[in-house]
Parts: sequence; C-alpha cells; structure tokens
Amino acid sequence: MFFRSGNHSVNTRRFIAYLVIALCATSNLVFAAGSQQAPRPYFNPDKDILISQFDVKPDADDVHSVAALGSLLADPDFNNISHLAVTGTIGSQQGKYIDASGLFSLAFGPAGKGWTDANTHWQGSVELVQKTAKDILDSGGRVWVQEAGQSDFTAQWLAGLIAQGVNKSSLKSNVIVVQHSAWNEQQTSDEALAFVKQSTHYIAIGDGNKPKRLYIRKNRRGPATPIYVENGDKWLKAAIDKRNTNQHARTLWQLADAIIADSNFTADYSVIPNGGVDFSDTVAVWWILNLGQDAVSVNAFWQRYVTDVPLDHVNPPEGRLAIVIDGNSPDPDDIGATPVIFGLLHHSGLEQRLVHVSHSCDLDPFTNKARYQIDKDNEQRRQRILNELTDKSIALFGPFEHLHDHYNCREKQAAASQDLVNAINDSTAESPLWIIEAGEPDLIGFALAAANPQALKFVHIVSHHPANDNSGDFFTWQQILDFGITEHQIGDQNVGLQTSIHQWDWAKHHDNPGYKFIWEMLAYAEQDGIVPFQTNKFDCSDAGMVYWWITGADQGGNNFATANDIQKMLHLKENN
Repeated sequence: MFFRSGNHSVNTRRFIAYLVIALCATSNLVFAAGSQQAPRPYFNPDKDILISQFDVKPDADDVHSVAALGSLLADPDFNNISHLAVTGTIGSQQGKYIDASGLFSLAFGPAGKGWTDANTHWQGSVELVQKTAKDILDSGGRVWVQEAGQSDFTAQWLAGLIAQGVNKSSLKSNVIVVQHSAWNEQQTSDEALAFVKQSTHYIAIGDGNKPKRLYIRKNRRGPATPIYVENGDKWLKAAIDKRNTNQHARTLWQLADAIIADSNFTADYSVIPNGGVDFSDTVAVWWILNLGQDAVSVNAFWQRYVTDVPLDHVNPPEGRLAIVIDGNSPDPDDIGATPVIFGLLHHSGLEQRLVHVSHSCDLDPFTNKARYQIDKDNEQRRQRILNELTDKSIALFGPFEHLHDHYNCREKQAAASQDLVNAINDSTAESPLWIIEAGEPDLIGFALAAANPQALKFVHIVSHHPANDNSGDFFTWQQILDFGITEHQIGDQNVGLQTSIHQWDWAKHHDNPGYKFIWEMLAYAEQDGIVPFQTNKFDCSDAGMVYWWITGADQGGNNFATANDIQKMLHLKENN
C-alpha cells in the first residue's frame, strides 16, 4: 500500500488519515502535541535505540548535525548504543536536497546497516526502520526518534507497525518522538503529524536555533535546549585543525564542510555560508541522551566531542566596555563577580577598554519582584562592601585609565547615569559601547533616554538572565529594546559559574594578592545569608558575560565559561 512518488502518495495520506480516525475512536489517549503528563523517560543504552531522521532539504544544518552526531557517537560513552540514521525524510518543503551520502557512511557505517537513504529508497527505508523498531519493541526496549526532519516518514513506519499488530498502547509508551522544530511540523502533512502525535510519546522541545529568553515559561514549545548555532569561523577551524587529535571528528567536519561548499548553499538566513556552525537538529539528541552541562553550548560540545584544539583566545570586538551591576538586592553574586571581572580585563590586557562601572543599581530594593527581599541594614552593608571591593579591585588590577570613577547608584544615581550617557554619546561604528547588564536595567534605561539618539545604534547590551531584564522598577526590558540598541542574550551563566567552593581552592592562599582577594569576595558572598541558594556555592556568573566579550562576543565568544576557563584566563599573563 505504501509507495512514494514526489513527496507522498494519495493512498498513503488516506491510509494515515483512516488510522488517525480509528485511533481517536478507540482510544482515550490525550490528543495533544507535547503532552507530558507522565514523568520524563530516560534512554536505556542496554535496551533502547536512537533513530536519527534527517530531511537534508533545503537547509545545510542537517549536514552539520550529522557531523556533530557522528562526533558524539564515536565517544566512548556512546559508541555502543544502538543507532540507525535516515536521510531524506522530507515533507512538503521546496528547495534543493543535499546529497550527504559519504558523510552518512563516515558517521554511521555502511548504507543499509548504519543508515538508509529515504530520498532514493523511500519504501525500503520505511521497511528497514519498521523492522528495526519492531525488533527493539519486541525485546522490551524503547525507540527514540530524533525527528530532524518532517514526520511523514515516521507516520508510515508507525502505520506499518500497527498493521503488523503492534499494540497501540505499547507504541504510545515506548516510541518517543522528539521534535525541535515548529518549521518541521509545518512542513509535515496535517494528517501525518496528527497521527504521529496521537500514536507516540511526542515531545516538542526548544529549537536550538537562535538566542532567546529560554527562561520565559509561558508559550514555550517545551523543554529548553542549548543554542547549537554560532557565528564566526573559529568552530570549523578548530574542528579541522591538523592539531586536533580527534581524527574521526576532524574528518567528519572536513567532509561536511566540503559537501556544503559543493552544494552552493548560500541561504541568507543561515550562519553556515559565512563560516559559522549550525547543528541545531542535535538538540534532540542532547535531550534524549540527557547530555546536560557537558554539552550545553557550542563551546561545551566542541570541547567534549569535537576537538582538543584550544578554543578560547583574547579576541574582543571593537569598542569599549561598561559594567552595570546590582549586588545590593537580593542576590550577592556581584560581590564575587566584580573582582573577577576586573581580574579578567587585567590579565587579558584590556584594561583600557573599560569606561564605566556602577554598582547597587537596584534603585528600589525594598519592593523587589524576586522571592527573597533584603532589609535596609543589609542593603546598606551591601552598598558599602561593593564600594570597597571596587576600590580594591581597581587598585589590584589597574590602572584603568579610561575609567573616570565608579559609582554607587543608590547614592550617586545622577552622576552614574551621566557617566554612562557620556560613554554612550562617544559611541560610533568604529567604537561601539558594550554594556554588561549585570543587574536591573533602570540605570541603563535612564542613560539611554538622556543620550544622543544617533549614538544608540552603536550600543550593545549583553544579558544572561531575565531576573535582571524583567526586574526593572522604572523600565521594562521591551522599553530598553525600543531604544534601538543591539541585544545579546547569551544564556544563563550560572550553569557554568555557580560552582562548588573547592573549584576555587587554588586562589585561597595564592601568593598573588589579586587572586586571594577574589577568593575572599566569593567567600563573603557565599556567607552573606540573605538568599539561601548561594550557600555552599561560589558564584561569579555575571563575569561570564565579560568572558564571552573577551573571547569574541557574538563572533565566537564562549558563552559557557566554567570556573576552569576563568582560572586559565586569570593566569594568562603569567603563562605568556
């Protein structure tokens, strides 16, 4: 009954539609995309299989995703799991199909065994996946589908399983389809998508494509995922560099690059034609295999699975730097982060780029929107310690010759705002201003409102957390964006920089007074006592934004800095 000519046969579509109707009539299962009432299932490498289905049309991100998955599956942690790949699982989309057969063979083994080509052998591929899935289900395992294309193909092998007598409830419990892309869903026929959602444990996750506020809980597709897209050519260069001792990954990425070049892929929506990487389809595997922090960004994935060539270098963008921090309410993390920031700028040789520092920028700290509040005495104590530690940080890591002063926004709000206005007004295409938003946005908003409107297009604002963006007392984040600045959301830096205390033991008794002072301030913040979530942790998360800027900003900067990365940067001058 199943055959393929063009995209899908009329008979196939009708058959799937009939199955959907039958299922709806005979089942009480929830008919909703992404319904996840049951606890999250976990991949069992001893019993389960991962089936990776790629459309490879028209976007070249599938080619990068195949290279990324091949790199991951070669790792000792995963090289023994059952896996089958499929290319050409297309739906109704138009455009050019990219033939990456050689890459599939290199990544997954021989055609017909490690992978199958649905672009040229649709029915045979359906039958191979159907048989493979049935064998796993019959042996008590689960079938996990990385849906890196449309679901029309999945609908056909599912229908085949039902026709073979596989119990519908077994499919619903033991076939987990993970789809990261709303676009893929839109290019799937309505009846096929409905059938797959009805028949399986269908999970929609974040798309892994572009920076966004992953922390917004309303109107989210599903579980948040890493962003597996980056501008800049440093990633490919590090992957194919002859110094990369991961020879298999190096060969995979060399071939992927060559295939894309031969395909003449030039889409302006993609970072790939300009040398960037996009393996966003791989976020489904990140979720399925529960990779977690080890692969939570492009940088982390590269270091773990692709290359041992050093990735982080001092490579800041053009322009100057302004730091606006809170620290006075309610989270004390800025107390630890501020000396780290000064230390990073000193040891990377970028002291002259710093033109503004202000702290205590929670202008109305006693009506905080957060769960935890600070009292008046402790808020004044925080102001005092922030002022003292900034003085000492400048003395230890300076001179910062273009920093006219530093400002307590609670005591000198007008002066702090004017200093930032001056920095904004000095901005040009050749010398933009990068503002690190390490606290509430209000001071930034007042400065933007008072600045020369012509200069605002040369202002960049870097954020890592909506607890800052959405906590303004006088400006919403949308009002900040409406000034016409360039926004950079780099992801929650707490993931890598809110750490156990022992990771900073190297600094505790160091001969260098700057390192010792950093440890003391991290310890002070840990013992602060206003919020419970910093207990037994050292947190310099806001310094992650400066580390990202130092290492390339939006052209390859590391948005997943760890305490180890910070330590290496702090020792940069000593090691050179």
